[in-house]
Amino acid sequence: MSKRNKFLSVVLAIVIVLGILVVPAKTTMAAGNDYTAVVNGKSYGTYSLFTSSSDVTSFIKNNMMAKNSDFSFYFVDKNREGSTDFFRSLLNNAQAHDGTPNGGDYLAKSYSNYQFKYSKFGNFYQYNGVYVNLYLVTFSFSFFDSASDEAVICSNLDAMIASLNLGSLSEYEKVLAIYNWITTNVSYDYSNSGSVINDYHSFTPYNALIKKTAVCQGVCTLFYRALLKVGIDNRIVNNSTHCWNIVRVDGKYYYCDPTWDLGMPSNSYIYFLSGRQSRFEKDHAISDLSINLGYTINQTSYVSSTPVNTSTSNSGSSSNSGSTSSSASNELIKGFVNRLYIEAMGRAADSSGLDYWTGELASKKIDGAKAARSFINSSEFKNKNLDDEAYLAVLYRVFFNRTMDEGGKNYWLGQLRNGSSREAVLEGFIGSKEWSQVCDSYGIASGSAVAVSTTPSQPASTPAPAPVDVTPNDNIYAFASRLYECALNRTPDQGGLDYWAKELANKRVTGTAAAYKFLFSDELINANISDEEYINRLYRTFMGREADASGFSYWMSCIANGSSRKDVFDGFSTSAEFTRICSEYGIDR
Repeated sequence: MSKRNKFLSVVLAIVIVLGILVVPAKTTMAAGNDYTAVVNGKSYGTYSLFTSSSDVTSFIKNNMMAKNSDFSFYFVDKNREGSTDFFRSLLNNAQAHDGTPNGGDYLAKSYSNYQFKYSKFGNFYQYNGVYVNLYLVTFSFSFFDSASDEAVICSNLDAMIASLNLGSLSEYEKVLAIYNWITTNVSYDYSNSGSVINDYHSFTPYNALIKKTAVCQGVCTLFYRALLKVGIDNRIVNNSTHCWNIVRVDGKYYYCDPTWDLGMPSNSYIYFLSGRQSRFEKDHAISDLSINLGYTINQTSYVSSTPVNTSTSNSGSSSNSGSTSSSASNELIKGFVNRLYIEAMGRAADSSGLDYWTGELASKKIDGAKAARSFINSSEFKNKNLDDEAYLAVLYRVFFNRTMDEGGKNYWLGQLRNGSSREAVLEGFIGSKEWSQVCDSYGIASGSAVAVSTTPSQPASTPAPAPVDVTPNDNIYAFASRLYECALNRTPDQGGLDYWAKELANKRVTGTAAAYKFLFSDELINANISDEEYINRLYRTFMGREADASGFSYWMSCIANGSSRKDVFDGFSTSAEFTRICSEYGIDR
């Protein structure tokens, strides 16, 4: 999960028990009191009875804040509106942003998955003389922490805030002080950033406060809660792999990413109170402003008269003098160097190392490629004794600024297992377009890849083995590319594109199997897209067009009536349109 938080997918499992279960007419039940539904002599349990959705919302919220993993209630549906979407909306309302430090966005990110089920006791239940539907609803959550953990978080968070003496400070100074504490005291938790999670506390403020290490979700939820505790409004936003904060200072909203500034000195922050004209949106691949939850981000970064932190690397002004411009350039380069330390070494830069590498890059004695090679080939890095997959995960973070996707991982692992040396793979990353873009964003030359023998131990007289695989043609590459664009809504990386093109060309996967891997990949699951967006992507992938109104309504009704996303996928994958598309690209459907 690297520094772009790998969110665990929120799995919604809904069990609907339908049928008319006759309940004797009652007129004496009061909302909020306990009630027991008894049908044909069978008791369905005693739980609180509610008649308004707002009361249910509060009940759900209170149970979640108390970290109650399972809870049930009866709901008197006077308006006959009970449905899957209705009960899902109650949960959404329960975790809506309301300024509560342990509610809102924090609550929404406090669990790995949830389920709910409901039983409908038919139309013969009478409440205050009116026939209504009665529902028994049960929610189940897999929380990252417990009620006792929450108590530890609260006490330690209070102690942390008290130590900062924020009482007389301005809004900006409060935000800066909390940001400084986090970036100084917390390190990135690489041990829980891969596909195997060893400690789910890393997704919460618990590890950030107690163990002083966390992944991005743990970092930004700590920032979220601390700011709300001192009256600073903020939100948590995320893409498919990472999360950060939007913070209100002096009536305007700015971007903050404390995770990517971990270990940075306060005068070198790159992602603190950034505006739209800064590098923030480019570095975070923000192309759709709806990710900002309806908030308008200030165009320029925050500029304070407080001399503690001028954040020159964030400034959107173009009126700097030459010396200031040079200083800003050096701050960008410091950010690049610190990023190498964090991503490759798993630690913040020491002062002498930071100064040395910044000076070498600023004076153009070396380029980005030479600096990166030095880190990856250093004794400190090699002494980590990473296996191939972990080694590749580091390369993805360093050179592609993102986590490793499944296709890319399989491609590069295949290269290593087929005899390529790590040095040769490293040069493949250095020669990528994505590395060039990373270096450009820091204002340094990316450098070029150099030729490295794939198998240096092989005698020169030994002939290279004859290729076995079929080489993909342009059509196959085009089909693989459209999977990235239609299913994942992004351009492909070269390693992943090569992998899928080769798999398709050699008929190791069909078009349907490849599409399934994309549409049910960790990347897309972690993006937590809506049912509506899922159907739109199916149309683009399997039909090559946008959804028509009647078809869209049909598939949405299927999901509403209990069909799984897999069921809907199967319906699209067998369509005549997809058969035609596969035929046009020359692959097996």
